[in-house]
Amino acid sequence: MKVEQLERGNEIKSEIRQLNEQLEKWQQADKLKVNSFVRLASSDDYSNIDVRPHYINFDNMKRDAIETIQKELSEFQAEFDTL
Repeated sequence: MKVEQLERGNEIKSEIRQLNEQLEKWQQADKLKVNSFVRLASSDDYSNIDVRPHYINFDNMKRDAIETIQKELSEFQAEFDTL
């Protein structure tokens, strides 16, 4: 194995560890806890937009987050397996 592959393997290992930590947190969560507003950003990143959180469907947000994390985990694992 080349040095570059070992370095990339270590980077992937770190990413997988962080993703697994996030996945565990999302799987444990059962509600969104915020103050009176949630701050969003516009596409130009210069404007902040405050919205009421009761419009946010936590179950959908949780499902989307878990699916995204699992997809990234699969991609990193596939890349690691090819090293």
